[in-house]
This record gives sequence, C-alpha cells and structure tokens, in this order.
Amino acid sequence: MLSKHKDICMSVEKEPTFFLKKDLKCGLRQYLTLFSLCKDESYCGESSPLYSETTSFPNTPENIYNFNSKSKIIYIVREPFSRFSSVYKQTMSSGHWYKKKYYPVLMSKFFNKAVFHYPAYIEATKYWTHIQNYRKFFPDSQIKVLMFDDMVNNHKNTMRDICVFLNISYDNAISDKNVDKNEGLVKIMYSPKMFKIFSLIPSAIRAKVPLDLKRRVVKFFRPSSIYEAELTEEEKEKVRLILKQEVEGLYSYLGLEEDVWNFIK
Repeated sequence: MLSKHKDICMSVEKEPTFFLKKDLKCGLRQYLTLFSLCKDESYCGESSPLYSETTSFPNTPENIYNFNSKSKIIYIVREPFSRFSSVYKQTMSSGHWYKKKYYPVLMSKFFNKAVFHYPAYIEATKYWTHIQNYRKFFPDSQIKVLMFDDMVNNHKNTMRDICVFLNISYDNAISDKNVDKNEGLVKIMYSPKMFKIFSLIPSAIRAKVPLDLKRRVVKFFRPSSIYEAELTEEEKEKVRLILKQEVEGLYSYLGLEEDVWNFIK
C-alpha cells in the first residue's frame, strides 16, 4: 500500500534483510540498486520483518541508524497467539523445517515445539524489548507502532496515521484492494522439487497471478497443505507468563488502558 503513494518509493525486492549484516560495506552497492527506480520521492523504504527481531539480530537498529539516522521506523504488532499461527504457516511453507534460514537451528515441524524453541515465535514477539532496543538509537518521533487488527479492519485510518507520521499528504487512492496479500489460505507445505519449478517463473509474473487463482492452485495441492495448529491451555498460560511484561510494556507505550488482545489474565 505504501508503494502506491506518490511520495514513497519502495524497494524492488520486498524483504532484502540488508541491515542484518555485521558489515554494511559488504553488498551496499547491490542494496542501493533495489532503489534504482526511485526518482524524487520524499522517502525510499523497504519492509523486512526480521529487522524487528532485535534479540536474534542485535546489530540491526544500530546498522539502520548508521545508514540513516533520520530513518522512520514502522513496526506492526499482532496478538501473540494469532501471530504464532501465521508464523507457523509462513515458516512451514518457506521450509524452515527443511534447512536453516537466518537462525542457527532448524524449526520443528510440530507447532507446539516450534513455538517454544524456534526464535521466530516467542523471541520475535517480545515487542517491548524490541521497541526499547530501537529507542536506544531513534527518538519516539521516528518510531510508529501499529496494531495489526487496526490495519486490517480500518486500513484507511491506519494509512492516514502513517501519512501524518511521515508528514506527507494522505492519498485516498491508497487502499488494500488489488494488493498481493501474504494470506495463510494460499500456503502449502514446502516441497524442494515443486518450489524449484515455481522459482523458474519470474517474480514479476508471479506477482500478477490473481489471488483466486492462487487459492485454486492451493486447493489442487490440498494433500500438502499446512494443518491448523493449536496450543493447549497449559501451553498458552506458559506463553502468557513469558510475554506478560512484554505486552504490558507495549500497552503502556501505546497508552492502552485495556487488554485489547485479551492476552493478560
């Protein structure tokens, strides 16, 4: 949606993860080519979710600051349990259980084990810790924390808030229509052979495939679809104990007096 604004130019590659590097000099020239289509827009931006995982990748906030101390940080947070479910579909479909990706360990195929032992779950959901790590380098005026539900249920107000944060005009043309959404409904189990075939299709063409067609393809591959997974009540309580202070810190930072996620009991 941001890429549709006339004052914003987003990177050609959606998630370059460049600032996870320890040495930014390595690959900097290649990184800058991702913005070769940018002209005189007010902002150049990119969206790499791993930048928010400051305990797994502690150099990231400082790297971004050293690259551009005036950077604006937009951080989208989601109710932990629904986030876990989404992460499971994403990591299973992208093969985190098949080969190591970003982290030094393989992810278990079993949801209940993955939640407690793979960094992409609980560790990545330590919202208040991650926000504080960015606040070491950036003032609050350069950090915008958004609630995922607000973005989904009222994207116009959310986009308006972002435009205010970036000090650019709000454009009514910015909407969630005709946007290629990363939906769980179109996730299927990672298959090295199948994904090798899919990788031969240029990304520009894949991006134009209608969502309905993607869903039909998933239905065809239904035997390989990712199953729904749930934590037991005991496991949920364990998660709440681990993340209680993280969620409370986030609520306080956002000025929320109610438990909007019904997470803290």
